[in-house]
Amino acid sequence: MASYAHAMNTTLNEVEIVQFGVSEYIALGALLFSVLATAVSFIVSSKKFELANDQRNAILNWYSESVEILIKMRMASDSSVEEKRDLLGRLSALIEVGRFYYPNVIREDGYGAEKLIAYQGRRSAVLDFLVFSYDIFTRNDSSSYSEHLLVLQKCFTSYVFTSLNTRQFKKSIKKHTGLTLDQNKTLGEFLSSAAPDLSFFMGAPDNDLHPPEKESEDSH
Repeated sequence: MASYAHAMNTTLNEVEIVQFGVSEYIALGALLFSVLATAVSFIVSSKKFELANDQRNAILNWYSESVEILIKMRMASDSSVEEKRDLLGRLSALIEVGRFYYPNVIREDGYGAEKLIAYQGRRSAVLDFLVFSYDIFTRNDSSSYSEHLLVLQKCFTSYVFTSLNTRQFKKSIKKHTGLTLDQNKTLGEFLSSAAPDLSFFMGAPDNDLHPPEKESEDSH
């Protein structure tokens, strides 16, 4: 009887050991799964950010080329016919490339359905700013419309700025890299808090270096 009881105790102890081991394996498996899920989520999130950033950089490169042409055309009132034709040709090509970043807007009215696929619907506003600028540049008196061209350039910049969600992008950069892209200060705020002595660059004595009383308007 004693031997039977001893055998039963031994069996129960073995069962407890086995059960304890299974529980540990389950806990370890759950931990590994959690770590793996976190790692996969991080990789997927990073990949999405990478793809979005690649697209953003492509649009920025296109924007940079386009706005450079707009400025050159606006400033080049005395350009030769050949130079003007070259700039117009480059702007026309950039308008075509822009269709891949900002496709035509398709509405239910079927406008332009008979056209080739890239030209169906109505042109995106951001491309219209370029097209209107192109039309003005083709005029012999285009220099008389410099203010109109400047407005169109600013509308073009603002549209791309908004479509790229620039301010939110700065927050995403900080989230993924820990980097802050700028100090988010106006000129007056920067001068009032700048550690280095800027009087040498400003051409003014130390006691004459003061932040401007009124912020200058961005009229570029």
